[in-house]
Amino acid sequence: MKRGPRLPAHVVDALKRARDQAAEEGRGFAPADVQQVVKVPDAMATAIHADLITT
Repeated sequence: MKRGPRLPAHVVDALKRARDQAAEEGRGFAPADVQQVVKVPDAMATAIHADLITT
């Protein structure tokens, strides 16, 4: 299984907040939400997203 990149703790925290906010709003968390927090290419956003939805 391919893992996303290692990110600083403050970035991971911001991504988890974005994931939780999406859930509170009743919508799915998507790679585009990752890109709202950190500017990364699509493929990297998809890998980070995959890590976050399994944790």
